[in-house]
Amino acid sequence: MAEMTEFQLEELQRQCATYSASRGYKLGGRLGFGGSAAVFCAETSSGDVAIKVYLPEFLSGKGGTAERRRIELQRQLIGHTCSSLVQLRYVSFEQETCFIEMDYFPWKDLARVLIDVPRDAIYPLMGQLIEAVRFLESKTLVHRDIKPANILISPEFDKLVLIDLGVVREATVDEDRADNTDYGDARPFIATAQYSSPEYLFRTLPPSPGLWTALTVYQVGGVLHDLIVRSPMFEEEAKTGNRYAVALAVQQKTPNFDGIKDVPIELRTLALHCLIKDPNKRLKLVDWERFSTPATDIKGVQKRLAALGVVKTKQHAEQQELQKRELERKDVSRSLFESVYRLIRENFSDSPIEDRSTNNDWSRSILRLHFPATDQATDFYIAVHWPPAIDGAGGSAGITVQGALVHKTSEPQFRVGRVVTVMEPDSTNFEVHAQSVFEVVANLLVRAVEILEQGEPTQVELQLGD
Repeated sequence: MAEMTEFQLEELQRQCATYSASRGYKLGGRLGFGGSAAVFCAETSSGDVAIKVYLPEFLSGKGGTAERRRIELQRQLIGHTCSSLVQLRYVSFEQETCFIEMDYFPWKDLARVLIDVPRDAIYPLMGQLIEAVRFLESKTLVHRDIKPANILISPEFDKLVLIDLGVVREATVDEDRADNTDYGDARPFIATAQYSSPEYLFRTLPPSPGLWTALTVYQVGGVLHDLIVRSPMFEEEAKTGNRYAVALAVQQKTPNFDGIKDVPIELRTLALHCLIKDPNKRLKLVDWERFSTPATDIKGVQKRLAALGVVKTKQHAEQQELQKRELERKDVSRSLFESVYRLIRENFSDSPIEDRSTNNDWSRSILRLHFPATDQATDFYIAVHWPPAIDGAGGSAGITVQGALVHKTSEPQFRVGRVVTVMEPDSTNFEVHAQSVFEVVANLLVRAVEILEQGEPTQVELQLGD
């Protein structure tokens, strides 16, 4: 979409001034603009409002019907009850264009303050964003352009509001609708490529509720990525202004969080899962409930482990390359186990952890974490189950994890009890899988610490809550 010219902006400002005067408002400054509309601030007797005014040509011609349909969908949201979604007040078609009045927030957009957002604010802010997403889903709507620039955030970093419903549409499978501008012969792209999922950007899937959910999960993951990294996703490619470079990054480049240790592992893992290229795997790994369950308090667990005599390592093991294509199953499993081992040592212990695997079976590993101040230890059994129908490298598999609190002199035994199925890995991105396994290990370790703190005699299987 071409950028708006100064002449067009001046004309929209003139139209907005006329509209404001007719409503008894005093027009203020311009708040922002895009390719199809501009937003101005206006002073009213009851406080300031934001007024969005469209370029007239977007409401006529071939795409005019679709644009008007999207505006009508926005009109239906007037008076909604979601505090984290921008509130619309009034919609009017006049002067051959459209004016939309919205609540005004004297806040900056998230893209401008990423560097300033406190780490402990990330989780609650993401929870508010998910509230807006789930509200739209309850109305069978999809935003389609969730990104930091479309999120306003309070100066205290405790509240956010999702704005710009300009490309909202119904989450339907019907391609032959008046508002259908995504599919068909022309298939123009609507949204922001930098924050769009590969299947949406390249139109590899037909419209469906699953497609729209997968897109939203990806875009939410993009926001979480930026909060963690404190810079935009695919920033280098976007700065070039080359849309093909951005598209290639969306298709092939996987964001990573190497070296970022001040954000909980659960949030980093969640972001990676949201940004998985395959929409089916993305939907299997992510649901909105993952944003409503507090992340494991790693620092709190570290303190509690320290009280039991386990000291967190201050040295970081040398990073190894975690993504290689066409790895054999043996290499995938061993690399996965080594990565989990490193994560446990890095987050919880320096020396009191050992590999207790009893044979050369490369498909499983047993790690024992000792509690020096007690006669107890925690065993973690991790196994990769490759489907027998798949030969050679690659393919899908399952990972299971078990944990047990044992006497430090006992032999590892894992014959009974519940097994937690973690995910379905592949051979090209086992860093994601290692972090998922570690997330389960960390939660099992929380349970072990709770039992030890209660002073109970222990030789028990550890289980996560149902």
